[in-house]
Amino acid sequence: MAVRDGGSQLTDRPRLVSSLAVAISLVGLAGSPAPAPAGESPASPLDPPPVRAGAAAAPGEAKALAVPDVIRAGARFVYTHSSLVVPDAPRPGAPATADGGVAQNDIVAVLPDRVLGRQTVYAHDARRDEYLVMSAAGATVNAADVADGRALWTLPRQLAEHPRGEGIEVTPGPFPLNGRDVQAVTVTFRTPTSTTTKAYDQATGLLLSQSVGGGPLRDPRVPNNGLNRQVQTSMRLEASRVLDLPWLKANATSPKWAADVRRMSYQGSSRMQLGGGPPVAIPVRGSVTFTDRGDGWALGTVTTVVGDQPPAESAHAQGPASLDAYWMNPAALEGLTPGVIDRDPFLGITVAYEVKDGPLGRLGVFTHASARGTQTRTFGYSLRDGALVYFGTARRDTGTVLEVQLTGRE
Repeated sequence: MAVRDGGSQLTDRPRLVSSLAVAISLVGLAGSPAPAPAGESPASPLDPPPVRAGAAAAPGEAKALAVPDVIRAGARFVYTHSSLVVPDAPRPGAPATADGGVAQNDIVAVLPDRVLGRQTVYAHDARRDEYLVMSAAGATVNAADVADGRALWTLPRQLAEHPRGEGIEVTPGPFPLNGRDVQAVTVTFRTPTSTTTKAYDQATGLLLSQSVGGGPLRDPRVPNNGLNRQVQTSMRLEASRVLDLPWLKANATSPKWAADVRRMSYQGSSRMQLGGGPPVAIPVRGSVTFTDRGDGWALGTVTTVVGDQPPAESAHAQGPASLDAYWMNPAALEGLTPGVIDRDPFLGITVAYEVKDGPLGRLGVFTHASARGTQTRTFGYSLRDGALVYFGTARRDTGTVLEVQLTGRE
């Protein structure tokens, strides 16, 4: 389903299909845990043991999860991320290592004991001023994650009751966010080797910002709230909204066959056009193995093999608010009006729907396009039974096309 200049592959002879994205996660729906209490020795300056709140659930017992109103199916939270690592022994001309990106966190399902989400990581192409997908993966958040401070939210009442003491500061007050002040609660954790500062919206409990400094202080004279350390990471909320998805409003259920399928397999190729010569093709095969499910949602593991490379695995989560699920209700697809389904005002990504007839049958096709059309990702669903039978992604700037199609269900 990759759309290249000159038309869609869906109307040509059958094409090989792409594997679904291999995940290289930044900070997902589950964020960084809080530092360990004083006296405990963290395993890493940036990933210490969390401070737990409340009793843990018994083994095998799923603890009920309360969520604030802002966490609902269809909610989207976009964060910018940055990191800086300074060498242990800086020498003249030795650069620090810096990185950054944007993470789109979509809530696809809210269950009684957990929240299912999908994180898509983007890089910003400054020359074209558009965001391009680098990876995507599923995530789950349960009550323990929220208690440990690993989620993108907390409950407002827990903010009001947050413990204070040695190494923990809680400060309410205005927080500057995108040109306006938001009433927030800022929580700072300090240990001898790390500082973590998190700002939450006081009304909703949503995480607005997080900064982490780990390792030795680089210069104690720099007034940077203890964050001026060897390793520095930060994330900041840039945009939030609730997607207006027709199938979510229609409360569409899963097709009947999805209750029993254990694995779906795909095969295809990744192709690159080098100069004026013929495209170079590398075989791609992949599968998704479902590990848990309910009506309208599923969890699984995606395995992808490109050429002779070792298999790569990523987590998968889908729900009623998914834009890239492995199945959709065919009746909901039949009732969709062709055209733009969604346009993200921050990322500039558009999602458009159309119906196409081709070698794979009659398909409902969703095309996700970057702001300038440099990158497209295409998902084709059978209008007969709702299965994802085709996936493709194309980069116009690099001449790469990856396509896969469904080859089996077990």
